[in-house]
Amino acid sequence: MSIKLLTVSRLEDGLVLASYRAKDKGAECEETVDRVLRSGNIQPNSQITVVINDDIGTLHLLAGTIDVLSAVTNATYPRRSAFQLLKDARDAVVNNVAPGEITGTSERGALSRTCKPWLKQLSEKYSVLASVDKITAVGAKVDEVRLVMEGNINRVLDNAENLSNVEDKAENLRQNAQQFQRKSESLRKVLWWRNLKMKLIVLLLVLSIVGYFVVPMLVKMHQGDSDDDRDQEFPPGYWQPRWPPASPAYPAVNSPPPSDVSPPLAVNSPPPSNISPPPSDVLPLPSDISPP
Repeated sequence: MSIKLLTVSRLEDGLVLASYRAKDKGAECEETVDRVLRSGNIQPNSQITVVINDDIGTLHLLAGTIDVLSAVTNATYPRRSAFQLLKDARDAVVNNVAPGEITGTSERGALSRTCKPWLKQLSEKYSVLASVDKITAVGAKVDEVRLVMEGNINRVLDNAENLSNVEDKAENLRQNAQQFQRKSESLRKVLWWRNLKMKLIVLLLVLSIVGYFVVPMLVKMHQGDSDDDRDQEFPPGYWQPRWPPASPAYPAVNSPPPSDVSPPLAVNSPPPSNISPPPSDVLPLPSDISPP
């Protein structure tokens, strides 16, 4: 809480008649307030602010004619809000405590039963500055807006950073896609050449097998045709005479042949032994020409 200690004391001797202390605060605040109240330096109808330290906080005193109201707050608590708290406490004292009860008692905490409820209420109320101080409320709103703007700016910066990261990732993806495309194109060419080589190897293998079996057969068939053509061009017995030589002319009909003339050869009779075959450079007689 912002309000650590709130007390009602007597101005004459600094006797604390009623007080309310926050549960989480120690007794150092009460000891400090007692020393200040009993110092005798507080004048009637005065306002005093004493900065103690960061741990205890700040002491605010509002003196009247017979009483002194004090409040210990955080070091950053506004001074105007602290004295507004003490003025509201003064009004509560005036409405709930008679002057004789303040001056007529000598017991510490004699008015705690009467004053402690509204001291607690005021302490809790003024602990929330936005509900009692307009300037603080405006400042709180300004701080809230500032926090919202800071959050928006941080989100914009985060979005810009995320956008930059997205752009970097997109660029990396684009580069990876280009690299993948180049590799796929290279792989496609390699596979195409490999497929072509396999086809060529298979084709050569098939041609080799066909040549191994077919070429000898063609060679044999060609040799057989050559032999048949040669036999048809030069039939057997081509060099034998196909007609007898011409009979010698006799001088007269029915005249006996001369004694030195040999008799005529019969048709298809073998040639005489003394007749040599024609020379090899003599062309054969065509078959379509009949003998004379």
